[in-house]
Amino acid sequence: MIASSVTEPDWLTEVPRNRPAIVVAAGLTPYLAAEEGPRLFSGLVSHLAGGELMFDAYSHLGLKLLRLNPSVRATGAEVHWAIEDPHELEQAVPKLRFVEDISAYKPERAARMSRVAKLFVRLWKYIPALRKIGRLLRYRF
Repeated sequence: MIASSVTEPDWLTEVPRNRPAIVVAAGLTPYLAAEEGPRLFSGLVSHLAGGELMFDAYSHLGLKLLRLNPSVRATGAEVHWAIEDPHELEQAVPKLRFVEDISAYKPERAARMSRVAKLFVRLWKYIPALRKIGRLLRYRF
């Protein structure tokens, strides 16, 4: 455990750099400013010997819906960083190679959802803008 904000560059000096790493940034990226995400990942891939990066990402529409979520509103948290196209991050962080885009809303994952939510999840696969609302992105470096 390193007591630091991920946006402060000095914390990486405490992370070993001589071996591959799996970086999981769950529940982090939407809360970063748009310029902080690529800067964070650029620092990580420059510091580490190699590995994989996986994180949850939201489209602009996904962020709008997230802002309406009562849990997010109750905390006063703000969401900023949207990723429409996973290849955008490859351009911003050239050492990253896009591997996989996993939808967070697949019908087989909807078992505990209400009937209405299940219906929407089934319909989402037919509407491109809805498929990108929330997903897991995976990269190699």
